[in-house]
Amino acid sequence: MSLNTAEKMIRRIWSFSRALDLALVDDEIKRGLKLNIGERHGERVGYISLRIGMMMGYKGKDLLLLLIAGLVHDIGAVGCFMDCHRDNHAMMKEHCELGAEIVRNFPGGDILETAIKFHHDIPALSEWSKIDPLSDPPVISQIISLADKVDLLMGRKNHTIADRQKLIGNVQERIDREFYSRPAQMFIRLAKEEAFWLDLLDGNLLDISLRRLLAGHGEFEVRLSDINDDLFGEEFVWELARTFAFLIDRKSAFTSLHSRRVADIVLALAQKMEFEQEKQEEIKIAGLLHDLGKLAIPTAILDKPESLEPEEIRIIKGHAYYTYKLLTAAGFPPNVVGWASYHHERLDGQGYPFCLDSSALDIGARLMTIADVFVALTEDRPYRKALTHKEAVKIMENGAGVIFDPLLLHAAQSILSVF
Repeated sequence: MSLNTAEKMIRRIWSFSRALDLALVDDEIKRGLKLNIGERHGERVGYISLRIGMMMGYKGKDLLLLLIAGLVHDIGAVGCFMDCHRDNHAMMKEHCELGAEIVRNFPGGDILETAIKFHHDIPALSEWSKIDPLSDPPVISQIISLADKVDLLMGRKNHTIADRQKLIGNVQERIDREFYSRPAQMFIRLAKEEAFWLDLLDGNLLDISLRRLLAGHGEFEVRLSDINDDLFGEEFVWELARTFAFLIDRKSAFTSLHSRRVADIVLALAQKMEFEQEKQEEIKIAGLLHDLGKLAIPTAILDKPESLEPEEIRIIKGHAYYTYKLLTAAGFPPNVVGWASYHHERLDGQGYPFCLDSSALDIGARLMTIADVFVALTEDRPYRKALTHKEAVKIMENGAGVIFDPLLLHAAQSILSVF
């Protein structure tokens, strides 16, 4: 694997981890909590796991997979983050098993699956012991388990010397009960490093981690020769897109298939418009991820049966902006970012979040708007039942020339009739 490929892959998975963290913070808000422990939780667990792994001699593919596992360790906890981290053993087990199932088809899925399935394993209560009572769980799970718990203990503040000593003491006291010995000893060493604490205060753990991973000298050298570019190639992008489309749609009870339906329709429209094969693939990915920013929107707003208040409307309009920000940070091509992010823009410039008009909206963006609105109209919503195909098209025709491109809308009729 080249350094460029490795960096691109890490940036992409890191951006998706940020999307997960947005969803986890929503889970705190939903319960009226102000703990802020969901904020950047995946990022911080990824960083802490990376640092401990490097101290324990992890290199190459093993180190990259450890980082990925840390970043997405709570991928099965969307909608139940607090329950999964409050001594609720059944919920802990359930979200670990769901997360393991989700990452099974990722590159390196056999390692990631095990790492995530047992990331709440502790010496005093080990699920792994039911499989092999004579051994501890894989070290990758031990590392993530420690990083996860330590981040929750830290909270979000500038830690004084006394705070740091207290945390180190807590970890030391819990060795062989809540923490496996070797990762715990490595963390105790790490916590004595001033740079570690300053890194955690920095807003850009991604670049900090990349420098440590990809710098070509000394202890930070990562061995990439054992990693095939195909392992983290285009199929990895597709698996990420499919996975996060599932998580996005799971956010609300009313959108169980929304992203996947939008992706299927916009692909069919692109094929009708004779897009090149590469552009067809890109617009389908954009369709799968167009609502990625909805992970940042409180479910209470998404599922509210009454009319939204002006402030709630302002919040929900932010989702397309978050999609833009996350996909840009993930390094997707500009056309994918635009097609995914501009689905609420209008030809007359009265859309959101950028108020773009027809001069800035290409064919792909216009097709995405048609697909998204049609799917939304033909789905149940908390305030109305799904419309029929005929009813949806009639409403859309009323917006021709203002919201929708009239020529493209007319051409789309035959496609929409079969969805």
